[in-house]
Formats: sequence, structure tokens, C-alpha cells
Amino acid sequence: MFIVKYCSVRFSFLLSFSILLSACNSSDDSYCQNATPVEYTGLSIFTNINQPVTVLADSDNMLALACHNCYQNNNEFLADSLYKIESAIVEGADLIELDITLSKDKAISFKVSHENESVGVAFDQLIAQPSLVSSEQLLFLEIKDEIETLKQVRDFLGILKSHKHPSGRYAYLNDNRFVIIRNIDNNNTLARFRTVLAEPDFADIKPYVKLSRLYYKKTESQMYQEITTAHQCGFHMVELDLRLGLDVILSLNAHAEDLGLAVNVFTLNQENYEELMLALKHDVDIFTIEEGDTFESTGYSLISYIKQLING
Repeated sequence: MFIVKYCSVRFSFLLSFSILLSACNSSDDSYCQNATPVEYTGLSIFTNINQPVTVLADSDNMLALACHNCYQNNNEFLADSLYKIESAIVEGADLIELDITLSKDKAISFKVSHENESVGVAFDQLIAQPSLVSSEQLLFLEIKDEIETLKQVRDFLGILKSHKHPSGRYAYLNDNRFVIIRNIDNNNTLARFRTVLAEPDFADIKPYVKLSRLYYKKTESQMYQEITTAHQCGFHMVELDLRLGLDVILSLNAHAEDLGLAVNVFTLNQENYEELMLALKHDVDIFTIEEGDTFESTGYSLISYIKQLING
């Protein structure tokens, strides 16, 4: 009886240990081992950029506006996406959000589209356009697929590095203009970017690539742990779904801020912007704005209208 009971306990322990070990090996958190967390400085992520991000007088908070899905989805015509980008620049967007998928076309490595099944403009073609290269807007790039190899990361960063001003200075990666790489699925893709950025060939651009983890709506306790993990993974920003609610967002923002992480809240639209903007503008770093029709009463787009409100 003792032997059977002992064996049963021993088997249960080994089974539990095996499951735990398997979970550790398969978890995306394993990609964050030995990562160096971003050091807290108390400075805004936007401190040195050229883009005139709004500084709110009552709090000195620097608040930037991102143009959500700032391209024409399921559309392979360059002119259509470029028109949307150029309109957002005129309207005062600080960040241009582009979704990036892995292309099935062997001639194109990455395309700008919301889902892999949609057609889209080649990423390298779109960001080569003079109106975007010469602008001051920051690229806000969401990788929709998991990038599984370091070579793919090197190829992607190589596209960004290929754009330079006549002086030889990188167009998108310099002291006054950085790029934010984002992913929502897990920590793996961003951790691979972090790994490649530590390589000698990318040391010159490492300070100008920020890594940001988006999250689907989860419980508040889960979000606290996720934000702590993002910091431990060496990421620079976390992005919160507005459906979490104002009180939860404010609490999570304070936690992220204490760790030195920037925070984006997505997505403000014409139905919800007023309450959210007033409640959060002194705390978060970015609002992602859903562009749509202009307000009939004012003639302004939502981005330009919110820009006026936060400056007023």
C-alpha cells in the first residue's frame, strides 16, 4: 500500500513538473529570458522628435494622435493608400499606422494590408514615396502575422534602413524620428526584433526602433501581469483596448508609467472620443483615431478636430 501510494504521489509530481516544464519551453515568455528592461527615465517617448506632438498645458503630458489603418485596405493601388496617408499628414496625425502582413507573392516580402488574404501595396514601395520619406510623421507599424525567423526581421529592418536622405542620414530611423513595431498575438515577434536589434549590423538603428505590445481585452489582473511581462521583455510600449473602461485604463496606465512604458489607447471614433479624450488626455501617450467622414457641422476630420480640442 505504501509503495503504491508513494509511486502515485511521485507520478503526480513528475507529471506536474513535466507539464510545467513543457509550458515554460513553449511559452512566449521564454523569448524574454535575459532581456534588459527599458530603463525608467520619466521622459516622454516623444521628447526628441521633430513632429510637433501636443504638450498639454495643465499636465505637460505629451499626447500624440495616430491615424488608424492609414492606408486603403484590400487595394493594390499605391495612389489610393498614399492619398489616405497624405490626408492624415495634412490633418495633423503624428503617427501613420500601417498593418503589415507576409506576402504570398514571392516578388514581395511584406505588404500593407489588414489580413493576409487581402491584396495590398508592397511595404517597401509605399514607404519609399517622397511625401512620406520627407515628412516628420512616425511610422506606427503593426505586424499582423507572427514573424518566425530572424532573417525575416533582418529583411524588414533592412527595408527601413534602405531609405536615406541625401546627407546619408536614415529617413525613418534617426535622433528625431523613430519607428514603432507592434504585435498583438504574443511576445515572440517583438522579442525576435529585439534579438536582431542587438546584432552589430543594426546597432546604429537600435535606439530608433520602439517595440510595442498590443492586447486584446482581458481582466484587469491579467493586464497587470501582461504589462509587467512586456517590461521584462525589454519592450517600450503597451497598447490598451478602450473597452477595458476608463477606470481600468487609468490604473493600468499608472502601472505602465511606473515601469517607464509608454501607453497607446485604441480606437477612438466619432461615437466615443469626447468622454475618452477628456478623461485620458493628461495620462496616456497616444490615442489611435478612427478616421471617417468629416463632421458636417465643422468640416473637420476627427483627427484635426481632436487636435484642436486638446490644444484648446
